Amino acid sequence: MTIDLRKFSKPKEVTVPIIEKRGVYGGRKFTLNKEDGIYQVLLGDEVMFKAVPAGIEKEEVLNTLPIIRGISYGDKIVPLNFSNTKFLGYEETIPVYFMNADLGLVVKTRRWEDGTLLFHEVDYGFEDQLLVIGIKERAEKRQPLTDVKGITPEMRYFYLLLSLDLQRIEEWKDLDKLALSRSERDKRIEEFQESFAGRLQKTITDAGGSLVRYSRRGDRVDVVWKVGNEEFHSTIKQDFRILELGFCADGYDKDHSIASAILLAKDFVDRGVIYKTRE
Repeated sequence: MTIDLRKFSKPKEVTVPIIEKRGVYGGRKFTLNKEDGIYQVLLGDEVMFKAVPAGIEKEEVLNTLPIIRGISYGDKIVPLNFSNTKFLGYEETIPVYFMNADLGLVVKTRRWEDGTLLFHEVDYGFEDQLLVIGIKERAEKRQPLTDVKGITPEMRYFYLLLSLDLQRIEEWKDLDKLALSRSERDKRIEEFQESFAGRLQKTITDAGGSLVRYSRRGDRVDVVWKVGNEEFHSTIKQDFRILELGFCADGYDKDHSIASAILLAKDFVDRGVIYKTRE
């Protein structure tokens, strides 16, 4: 099939997602030297960046795209209907770009023409939102789902994924309880610490805290950790720098890493002056 290049000669301004410096619009693939995001570009013989669209302009574009709902799981979703999404070629978990939702909320994503899913918004109107939140809480408390009614296979799968994540953290802590040779134990610890979860676990433990759980949201990571009996909810970047401490530090949240945040929290707790901003 021959592509008529003449249709590209007349410049057209469009709003399009750019992922890893690549975009697609109307079947045309192109590159743009920009960070991941949604941009207004001028498509002609060449591709030119025009602007970052205003919120209302971005909303207008998203509203024209097909919706896929799912349960937020880090920077992915567990779709609410496996049959529909498998028909479209997706797996049981689907990456979502620009995800900005807490773990275990039902969200709306929008499907771009190449199949890429873009985060749109939390679907607060979804009738089973509270049921899904309850499933997340049961997983975190290690409680079964046997007496919960109305659970779908998709919700049960989300529960399983979250339970496995929490179990991996617990299993790492249990290594010292096993009768392993020192070389075998050191090997398993090294393997775990090479993963993101392992590095996060080690950083928090070395600073005197303990990791409860974490979940990813794109390049953001929501972390729940403890100092003694006090539990804290922080948001960090992939390099462990703090975005939101979860407790009052006079606006200096971003001056800290997760390690220094733990040391600061220990000092505040010891002095009895800790004021949490997130629970």
